Amino acid sequence: SMLCATTGHLPLDLGFWPSSQDALVPSTPDDLPTVARALLERGWDTRLVSANPVFSNDFETAQGFGTVILRDWESADVIAERALEQAETLVSPWYLHLHFFDPHQPFCPPASYLTDLDALPDVGIDVCDQLQLGVGQFPGQDAAWQQALLDRVDVAYGGELRFFDDTLAGLWADLDARGLLDDTLVLFFTDHGEQILERGVIDHGFQLYAEENRAVAGFWAKSLTAGAWAGPTLHTDLAATVLDLHAIPAPATMTGIPVGQAPDDRVTRLLAYSV
Repeated sequence: SMLCATTGHLPLDLGFWPSSQDALVPSTPDDLPTVARALLERGWDTRLVSANPVFSNDFETAQGFGTVILRDWESADVIAERALEQAETLVSPWYLHLHFFDPHQPFCPPASYLTDLDALPDVGIDVCDQLQLGVGQFPGQDAAWQQALLDRVDVAYGGELRFFDDTLAGLWADLDARGLLDDTLVLFFTDHGEQILERGVIDHGFQLYAEENRAVAGFWAKSLTAGAWAGPTLHTDLAATVLDLHAIPAPATMTGIPVGQAPDDRVTRLLAYSV
């Protein structure tokens, strides 16, 4: 999904699948048509701060960024701190991409976001460190135990969300105070969802149902009028929209469509690759 969002293409449309470990399927090429590359070639200051090595130079997916800072699996507050360090030296025009890992398994926000756990029944499972153990035990337990585990997961996952919200609010205020949001387009998007035992697991990347694959996105700028688009939309549309808004020609091979321009009968696809 990150490559879809940053290139406007499905990886297989470009002839590869990242880290496939399949001798017959090429891995990430070194000439990805990323938004960052298009901006860098036009003189933009392009920087990435990522908490996920899957979106970094480690996997050759951060192509086009002049600066790449990888903080493996670090929490949202660490990424926000590194973002503010980068903000000190940004040169206009600039593109700063922040890839947060939260909310994500393991559900381990700071303890102050988990106080509601104290009022719930103890099931002998630490939902931070032993969640998959709880999933394995789930089918053999009675209804009360099952509900208690789900309640504890709900608190932990909700804590992750609140922690991220608070971190983002603080970062937003700092960026705004520096004037960095005055003439800036902000794009917020999620790359996947999370199944909470709706289909038998607590995780993502297993099945093609909406719980794991539905995502949200939003564009924000001080000059934008509020509105919404409910038509068929894919991650590939995000790159197409950014290029379109900046009058940058999109590659002829791009399958993404600028948000708001897709027909109602558009064909959408989900795919999973496995050896």
